[in-house]
Amino acid sequence: TTTTTTSDPQNYLQSLAQAWEAAARLPPSCADVRTVCLRLGVVLGRDGGSYAMAKLPFQLGLGGRLGSGTQFFPWIHVEDVCRLVWHVLDHSVGSSSSSSS
Repeated sequence: TTTTTTSDPQNYLQSLAQAWEAAARLPPSCADVRTVCLRLGVVLGRDGGSYAMAKLPFQLGLGGRLGSGTQFFPWIHVEDVCRLVWHVLDHSVGSSSSSSS
């Protein structure tokens, strides 16, 4: 007998993210080591990443409307990801910092 199961892709991704975060947790013997888990949306940048791959079909005239246009699309710019990672590496837990531009 063959059993076929269907699963909700959103539940799969949620389970996968939780499994990754659980794997990142260190044992109690490493209590003095800080662990940071970042949950990021799609990373976009003009010169690479998802945007560069997604824009090509549109430039070739093959793109079209994606959905109704009202759906939620979480994203973050690659420069913001770099700043975020730098901030996490540069600041300890509980420290306060002021950002300057």
